Amino acid sequence: MTETKENFITAFWQLYQDKPVQKISIRELCATAGYNRTTFYDHFRDIYDLLEQAIYQILEAQELSAGKRS
Repeated sequence: MTETKENFITAFWQLYQDKPVQKISIRELCATAGYNRTTFYDHFRDIYDLLEQAIYQILEAQELSAGKRS
């Protein structure tokens, strides 16, 4: 995953701590991540695509972690 995507996902989780996904605007997300809207749309279709990729990242990390313990 690229550093830019990682930064957007990190910014998303920061905002998600205080508000539901429906209340997180792309503008607010971009300001938090330090990128513009064009960059966001280069990596994600919408906020729900970002959420899906963020969850996938967590699940993938858990699978890797579980595999190391076996």
